[in-house]
Amino acid sequence: MRSLQFACIPAMAVAVFLFSAESSVFCGEKAKKDPDRLTEKDEAALRAVVAKHFIATGYWQPKGSKPNDPASRFRVLSLPNEVGEIYIRKPLETLRSLKKIIEVGAVADAHAAIAYAHAAVGYANEDPVQLICACSYAYYPTAKEFDDKNPVIPKTYRQFAVEHVDRLIADVEKQQTEKAKKQKKE
Repeated sequence: MRSLQFACIPAMAVAVFLFSAESSVFCGEKAKKDPDRLTEKDEAALRAVVAKHFIATGYWQPKGSKPNDPASRFRVLSLPNEVGEIYIRKPLETLRSLKKIIEVGAVADAHAAIAYAHAAVGYANEDPVQLICACSYAYYPTAKEFDDKNPVIPKTYRQFAVEHVDRLIADVEKQQTEKAKKQKKE
């Protein structure tokens, strides 16, 4: 199922194709005791979407630019609807689940998970930098190179990805804390 969705980025108009992965039916789901945690159904759905390794891109361009000007168009990663929906409900736990996949998951799963993490944060915050990072991770390094050491810095790309997700988690926690403080003042 394909759907065209528009996301508004300040001073930019975005048109991105979001693709819905097949849904699975999970029987006997029990919610965990912590309400901030992802449910078993959400975790399973997230793992299932990541395991499909769906990587597709679309274009966005700054608002006010000429529609046919190729120099003003940028390629961004399309985020599967399921990942976006889960992220909107529970952003921190979604990022933490994606981090687990990156740390210990199969190489191809980890490769898709880091791209999805950046895309989810980018779309939720209307942040073009995260959208471009997501697209970069989607293409480089390839899944085959994900566990290879970087020739310049003695770390694997998987280790870089874990560090990036840790920074994303810290940023989202900071945003939520600031939002909660702002709501208390009001």
